[in-house]
Amino acid sequence: MRQRVTIYYPKLSETNLIQFVNNTNLQVKAPPNDSFIVENKYTVPLTNPWRYICQLRIQSKANDAVTNEVFPFEFSTGLNIYILPKNTINNDDNVEFFQEVQDVLWHLLGIEIDENKWTTNFNSLYYYDTKPGRLNCTFFQQQQQQQQLFDDETFDLVYVDNIPNQIIIRSLESKADQVGYELETNIYKEIGLFAKDEKISTSKDDIVLSGMRVILDGTVGGDRESENKHKTLFHVKPRHRYLANSVSSSIVPSGLHPVLATQFIGPQPILADEDIRKCQLYYYINLNKSLIFDKYQDIPANAKLRVDNGIQNLELPEYKLDQWGSEVMFELGQNDDHDDANDSSAVHFPESFNLTLHSRYQLPGNNQSLFTKVINPSPQIFYACAVKEASLLEKSPFDSKKLCRIGGNYETYFSNETVFYHFNQVLGKSNEGHLMVDVPHGITTFDRINSLTFITLLFGIIIILAAVFKKLFSFASHAATLQAKKDE
Repeated sequence: MRQRVTIYYPKLSETNLIQFVNNTNLQVKAPPNDSFIVENKYTVPLTNPWRYICQLRIQSKANDAVTNEVFPFEFSTGLNIYILPKNTINNDDNVEFFQEVQDVLWHLLGIEIDENKWTTNFNSLYYYDTKPGRLNCTFFQQQQQQQQLFDDETFDLVYVDNIPNQIIIRSLESKADQVGYELETNIYKEIGLFAKDEKISTSKDDIVLSGMRVILDGTVGGDRESENKHKTLFHVKPRHRYLANSVSSSIVPSGLHPVLATQFIGPQPILADEDIRKCQLYYYINLNKSLIFDKYQDIPANAKLRVDNGIQNLELPEYKLDQWGSEVMFELGQNDDHDDANDSSAVHFPESFNLTLHSRYQLPGNNQSLFTKVINPSPQIFYACAVKEASLLEKSPFDSKKLCRIGGNYETYFSNETVFYHFNQVLGKSNEGHLMVDVPHGITTFDRINSLTFITLLFGIIIILAAVFKKLFSFASHAATLQAKKDE
């Protein structure tokens, strides 16, 4: 197995961050009140390649994950699973495929997902849950790997069948003040400690990282030991970039028709990087199955619906649905050619964006609450820009799009020649990056429902029996009257 560790410190430090280093051990400590962001990339051998799965991508993101311009983990908070079957021509292998999917996800995540819960997006099957996942250590123990390696809720797992004997896992540790690594049997470890060189990194399209790489292979003495430590400087052309502007999203209660209101904060952004040619503002969100977007009457003004995948039935109650929900993406404003990078009007920047939703009927609650609390992820709002010299994007060792053509939420709907500019998310009171929607429901208990149902049925039966007896009595009375007339 191979493990590549990248320890990122946002700025060059005069303090010596390395506490100890040799050919078998590395100890690194951040200055007081500071911390590192650490990406671990594992290449794990797979003993038995999967038979029916062409591509699998599992993207999990913790609520408190801190992403940055170097490590791209820009997808919805929670658990995102994408699967592409090998057989996409007919349904001959459906039973075997879904059985293999269930087995794989049970061993990897310890969860079961019925085939009816999946939705279909642009190029794969898609499943989403607001709760992040955690990789099952026992699976990797079966692959003869170390249990302690995979213990993060923020990770990106990729399997592609053209390299069927391995799984690639990228995990992210957002706030680490001290990290250490030791030589382990059968694990090739390469650790890099890098900081952003602000003197050279003058724009968002070219980040220069300066630092050192250490290879832990146990070599002792001679020139080979000194070769395990490398001073390194390299350029990164990031696919995901960040703006100083912020967005704040919240739910405005309105009975069965809540409004998802988003405010844009800050001055008009200027996308001045030299490598971009054309930019457009987009709004992407995963919707819980309890929430409905009506594409026939609720498309906001100055917006174009670009994606609407998932549940299409607008009438069914929540408890009649198996699928997890749907994904929606809008294009906001008009297309503008980015001819003048210094022109702030080159990109659309609204003051607000309101999305009217509808809630599905819920099962009655058996408590005193008037509402069912529905958790939904916050929308992802970004500029997507065509870029020059797109081939340089995939040369970054941290670019994830080159690993797999499925996954990434909105990313799958854009070409490889696209970069993204993200807004800072202003979190609500929960500070979890999720929205809480109160959906009204009836209040009762199941015993009360059973009692009322029994009483109603009994009352109905009594009415029917009374009508029958009345009819019989009327018939008997009429027959007696006719007989009396005949006797006269």
